[in-house]
Amino acid sequence: MVKVISLSNEAYLLLKAFKQPDMSFSDTIISKFKNEPSQKTEDTEDLVSWIESKKSHGKKEPLHSKIDSLLYEAKK
Repeated sequence: MVKVISLSNEAYLLLKAFKQPDMSFSDTIISKFKNEPSQKTEDTEDLVSWIESKKSHGKKEPLHSKIDSLLYEAKK
């Protein structure tokens, strides 16, 4: 089943930034949210563990280059 959704320009640009050339937008959403932990990070150690658990997209990137994606994905 397919559903049509509306996104703000900001949300679309964020989703587009995560999308890989060989992925659909649906694939991108699934890869980002499937198996996400449901609990909040409780302390710095939990936060560091969560950051380290984020998968790389093939090439090595320094952590500082991914800060926006890490912050936007962080659970409140």
